[in-house]
Order: sequence, then C-alpha cells, then structure tokens
Amino acid sequence: MKKKNGEKIIKRSMIVKQKKVMFIILLFVFIAIFFIEKGSVFASNLTYTSSPKIQYQVDENYPPYTYSNQQFLYGFDIELTNLIFKLNDYQLVYSTDNWTNVYQRIKDREIDLAGIIAVTEERKKEILFSKSLFNTYVSIYSLSDFRKIELEDLKDLKVGVGKSYYTEELLRDNLHIDNYIPFEDMEDAIDTLKMGKIDVIFENQQLMDDLLIKVGEKGMVVPQVTNLFPVAYAYGISKDKPELVKYLNRRIDELNKNGIFEEVYVKYFYQHSEKYIANEQKKLLMIVLIPIMLMSGILLALKFYIDNLRKRTFSKEVVLSNENEILIDSNEKLLQQYEEINSQYEEITAQYEEIQVNNETIYQLAYYDQLTGLPNRSLLSEHIESLISPDLSGKKQFSYAYAYYIEIDNFKAINDILGHNYGDYVLKFIGNIFMDTFGKNAFISRVGGDEFFIIIRGIKTKADATVFAEKIGGLFNKIWSIGEHEIYLSASIGVVSLDQDCLSSMDVYMLADAAMYRVKSKGGGGFKFYESNMMANVIKRSALERDLRNAIVRNEFYLEYQPIFDAKTESVIGLEALIRWYSPEKGIIAPGEFIPLTEEIGLIVPIGEWVISEVCRQIKEWQLSDYVTVPVTINIAEIQLESKGFLNTIAKYIKHYDIDPYLLHIELTESNIMHNISRNERMLRMIKLMGLTVLLDDFGTGYSSLSYLQRLPVDVIKIDKSFVNEIKSRLSEQLIISDIISIAHRLNKTVIAEGVETIEQLNYLKQFECDAIQGFYFSKPIRADEVVKYLDKNS
Repeated sequence: MKKKNGEKIIKRSMIVKQKKVMFIILLFVFIAIFFIEKGSVFASNLTYTSSPKIQYQVDENYPPYTYSNQQFLYGFDIELTNLIFKLNDYQLVYSTDNWTNVYQRIKDREIDLAGIIAVTEERKKEILFSKSLFNTYVSIYSLSDFRKIELEDLKDLKVGVGKSYYTEELLRDNLHIDNYIPFEDMEDAIDTLKMGKIDVIFENQQLMDDLLIKVGEKGMVVPQVTNLFPVAYAYGISKDKPELVKYLNRRIDELNKNGIFEEVYVKYFYQHSEKYIANEQKKLLMIVLIPIMLMSGILLALKFYIDNLRKRTFSKEVVLSNENEILIDSNEKLLQQYEEINSQYEEITAQYEEIQVNNETIYQLAYYDQLTGLPNRSLLSEHIESLISPDLSGKKQFSYAYAYYIEIDNFKAINDILGHNYGDYVLKFIGNIFMDTFGKNAFISRVGGDEFFIIIRGIKTKADATVFAEKIGGLFNKIWSIGEHEIYLSASIGVVSLDQDCLSSMDVYMLADAAMYRVKSKGGGGFKFYESNMMANVIKRSALERDLRNAIVRNEFYLEYQPIFDAKTESVIGLEALIRWYSPEKGIIAPGEFIPLTEEIGLIVPIGEWVISEVCRQIKEWQLSDYVTVPVTINIAEIQLESKGFLNTIAKYIKHYDIDPYLLHIELTESNIMHNISRNERMLRMIKLMGLTVLLDDFGTGYSSLSYLQRLPVDVIKIDKSFVNEIKSRLSEQLIISDIISIAHRLNKTVIAEGVETIEQLNYLKQFECDAIQGFYFSKPIRADEVVKYLDKNS
C-alpha cells in the first residue's frame, strides 16, 4: 500500500543485542564484532559495480506485489524483479513512493522501472510495457451483512476505489460512475467501509484478498461480485529505456521455461497461474483427444472402405447377373471381408476400452501421490474448498473441521545417510501409519517431499482438536524399526481451524504453514495452533533472506582474524578468519543469526567463495608488505564441500594470488564430516593432495569414534570450548581433556584448545602438552590492520 509521505529510500531496522564482556568471569563467546568501513570492497576481482544502474521504484505496499512491515519491503514484485535482473547485467537501485508519484515519474522518465502494473490503453500511450505476466480481475466488496448487489447497482451506491489505480479508470471511463471516493491507502478504505461511510469497495481481487487477511477482516468484508474486467499485468518501463523491454521479455521467458516464475507465483498467490493451468489442461486434453481422433479416423476409413466395397459389389451384380458361379465366389469374398471388418470392429472396441483405462490412469496421476498412493495437493485443495465454500444462499458453511500440517523433522539427514530409496520407504511407512490410525475419519494427503496434511471433521472445540494433535504427535518423537534400520522420527505440526481462520484453500496452506514454522523455529517435535502473530516470524525470516541477498551486492561483509598461539612460546603460529556482517541500516548482525540461514538457502556457497578469495588476497598483501605470514584457517560448511567446483575454487584463488597452499587451512566441524563419512573422506584426501592442512573443529561434541579419527585425513584437532570451560568447575581427575590430547598425539595429530580465557585454563593445558591455544586470554578476533602487530618482519 502507499505511505502518506513522499519518496523515500527503503529503510530496514533491527535491534542488535550486544553482550558486554566481563573481565573476571568465563564467557561463552567465540566472537567479537567490529564495524566495517562504509563501502568496503566485497572482493578485489569482482566487477559487478560496472553494471549499469536501473532506477526501480514501486508502490511501497501493494499486496501481494509489495509489502511493508516494520519498514521491510518484500513481495512478489520485489522477488521476481531480483530474479530477472542478473547482477552482472544491471544493478537495481530501489526506492518507493505513493502510486500517483511513481506513475508520474515513470511518465516523466525520472525512473526506469515502475514494477508490475496494469496495462491500459491510456498507459500504453505514456510508457512502455514488457510482455504480459498474467491477468488479474476486479471484485466488488461489501460488509458480510450488506444486501446482495450486482454490477449495475454501483451507480446508486457510495463506492471506494484506489486513487490513480486502473480501477479508478474503469469506474470513470467504462462504467461512467463519478460518485466514488478515491483512497491513497486501501486499509483506510476498509476502515471507512466498516464505519458505513461507503457502501462498497471496487478494487483488484488479489490486492483486497491479501489486505483482508493482513488486517484480519476476511469474513467481515466479503466479495459480492468477482472476476470482473480482466486486465493484463506487466512491467512498466520508461520510454527512455526501450532496451529493457527486450531484456525483460527474454528473462521472463527463461523464468517461465525453467519453472522459477511459477514457483514464485505460487509462493505469493497460493495457487497456480492461469497460463500454467491452461497448459496443464491442454496436455490432459491432448492425452484424451489423440486416441479418440485415431479411433475416429479408423472408423471413417472403414466407412469409406465399406462404401467403396458396396459400389464394387453392386457393379459386379449388374455385370455378372447371369454368371451364378461368379456370384457365389463374390459372395464368399464378401463374407470373408465381413469377417475382417467384424474383426476390425472388435479391435476398435478393445482400443476404446483401453482409452477408458487410460483415463482412469490420468485421473490417478492428476490427483494422487505416486509414492504413497495418498491424495495429492490438487485433490486436497478441492476437498478443502468443498468444506469451506458458501452454500447456495451464499452463507458460510460450518464443517467443524481442523487441518493438521505435518512436516517430518530432519528428513534430509535420513536421505543423506541412508539413501533416497530408504527415505521413500520411510515416507510410505508414515503414510500407512496415518491411514491405519485415522483412515476412516480423516482426509489424509501428501503435499510435498516430507509434508503431509490431515483434515479431520466433526471437531467442535479446540480441546478436541488438541486431542487429535497429541494423537498425531504420539506417532512421532520415538524410535521406529523401519526396514533394516531403527530410526528416531519427530515431526512439526501446524494446526488451523477451517471454520474460524480460513475462507479459502490458500488460507489453510498459508496459516497452517505459519503455525508449523513456529514449531520448527523452536526445535521441532511438537504442535502449535495458528495465532495471528505467527505471520510476523515468516515475514521476519523473509526480510532477513532479502537483506542477505542485498548484502552480497552492497559489499557489507568483512573478515576478522583471531590469532592462534604456540602453547610453549606463546608466539603467533596461525590465524582463524571469521566473517562479519555490518548493515548500514541495522548495524552489526550476529553470525549466529545469519549463517544458519545462508546454509539453508544456499547463499553460503557464494559467500564462502568470497571468504576464500579475501583470505588469499590478504595473505598476499601481508607478503608484499614484507611480513612473515602464518597460515590462515577458513571455516567450511558441509554444503560448500558438496558444491560443484569447490576444489577448483580453492585452486583458482591460490593461483590468482600466487600464495603457497600450506598457508591455507581448511576447518570443518566433526558433525558435518560424519553426515557422509565416505564422500567427505574422499574430498578431504583431495584437499590434502593440494597441499592444504585440514582441521577438525568441535572435537568430542559429535558422534565420531576413534576408528573414524584414525581413518580421516585430519592434521589438527580442535578441542571444543565446552571442555575447556570445565577445567575450573571440575576436579582434575574428572576431566577428559588430557585423554583427548594424549590420544591425538598418539595419532600424530596437533591439538588446539579453543575458548581459553583464564591463566588456570592455560596452565592446565600446558601441563598436558596441548600444542596451541586460541581464545580471549591472548586475543579477541581483530581486524586485518591490527594483525600485523603479531607478525614479524622479514630480515
């Protein structure tokens, strides 16, 4: 929607809590955070800044195309535009304003791109458009208790409409209605409708449906007349930028072809686009029509053949009327041909029966999951609509039904460790358990990889719904013997009432997903009922993901280095590179807040490549400044190790900056290595062949055994801070650090102790001959320009 003020740059805010470090107590802190200078370089060899800039301005809050929540901007328009414009082609410069000003600027050629807007004949004269993305429609909304109205009743009613929106043009130019009130903010229009100062709202369906959910008025404000005035939506482009039309059309075609456009569309509109549905219907129609056309062709050919045969027979009867023997022969031929025709008829009948069987197969493919045999998302949506659609009189039906959205926790680990075939076996097992437990009283559906929906009717109270949620949860959070393995299964369950919370199937999906996500964010293994504040967490995560992607473009990341000291000489023998993020709008973002999300959405791979490049560059800079350089350790996530070209990336930057491989150390956590021990062992051996040193972090906190420790090509073991913390709190004979150091030395491994903060911890580690020390006792993580005080000059 539109803000009341003028143009402004998108601002984001987030409160960052910093913990003050007390000098005399033990801290459970690995990192300290410093500010990065504004405009720091992302990577010395990246050239995205040479891309031309595009001034991209949109209406700040036009759901679901754009949203504004706590000064965050996101939505279908923003996400699709980010996907269309590649960083090495164009740089987007974001800004917002009210719609009237945005459209005036695109006409005056002050901006280049005005986002996704309605295409009208008047606008075609003033600006350029990309190809059409989809059609949208207009509905007439009123309070639920307002009398039934039709389109022609508008001239006698007080009508609210969006100011300068294409709907205002429709009222004025198409319906010739002047008795309306334009609103800059459609939330104000909803409030005005509730106060009775207007009778109806004439506006875009997608905008209004999303807004009614947002303000919690869906059900109080309802559409009376729908699907009016279809109009195409496309990108609005300044006439100064005709080249953008060709670029946008090409990228739109690419996103449509690879399916990304449809994924983004479903994400925000909770249903497939008309173009996608039309294509699927065409495919289904062709599957049915081709056999029918073949059969019709055969029948026509037979008819033609029979007609010709009759003509030939008649001619022969006239010519050979006096030749009885020939007639007998002809009769025998006719009988033979009749038998052939009858045989062909029987064959056609068999083909028709086969077509009927194929139709049933098509239905199964369209509405049932092929792995579990359960109904799929399409059939589930139809079932939900049948429960919540109004009756013939237009009144809401009460189905007394609850939806349970179930997602299996950590199912990826089952696939990774035991294989996808076993993962499929587990999914079929879970589907059978659901059917055995609820089959007679519930609609059970598999809607995605490890996601199930259960609809149970006849539940009139939340207490009864809780009983069913506990019953579903009781099937999980325990060990199951499935096939040849015993595995622990847990699940996150989101619960929503179809009567109280939902007016459409997309409401059910969206609200149940929000409730399920709340369970996931708390560690999984439980259930939650949908509450209105749950959408805030979904919005917050989406905003952080958007900010992360922007941080890459804006070069907001930087590195700090924590020195590693020799335990005996207390001289610096190495450094550990630690990534930091400074947002100009939010300040310092804690690594624990953004790093897990980068791994989840795959951004850890490009960010990790930047870290490798920056470390290599910094080592070279120290060398050129004539400092005696020490090895620098880089933390590597498992997803980086799995990514294509990881080893080539390391080799590329070592060669580019001309540094010795021994100066680069690779550090992985014990738990990451153990996820796929065979594959990771091969990768580590190849890293070793390149001349790099391999460190095993968090040793003792995972589930590795001594046999694996002997087998893995690891040079250095890092003792986790949790063990170091116990040095003061436990008796000496109760500590296992000495055993870890002893075992590591017998295996010819170097040992580094992390999180050393006191002299007592240092003396204990020295007593048992720990090789190296890392922690606040010697130094916090510091900037590159401070590292040089620990480095010696070459003689």
